[in-house]
Amino acid sequence: MKTLKVEEVDGQRYRNFNHAQSLIGEFIDETYNQQRLRSALAYRSPIEFESAMQTPSSKFSPKTGGVWVGPIPDRVL
Repeated sequence: MKTLKVEEVDGQRYRNFNHAQSLIGEFIDETYNQQRLRSALAYRSPIEFESAMQTPSSKFSPKTGGVWVGPIPDRVL
């Protein structure tokens, strides 16, 4: 997980193992899992993707992994 190493671990000084475990866990929960863009979610963060899915006019496209916002096409290829 290069993101974890570059954004959290490199240059960080931890007091002990428990401190490292705590800060790395927070990074994974708050940054990596919630904010990082995912190709499987059409390069959106999980939060953006879930918001778009809850919009009444959204239609999920299983073929592209994207989200349509607006009118639903008559035929989805």
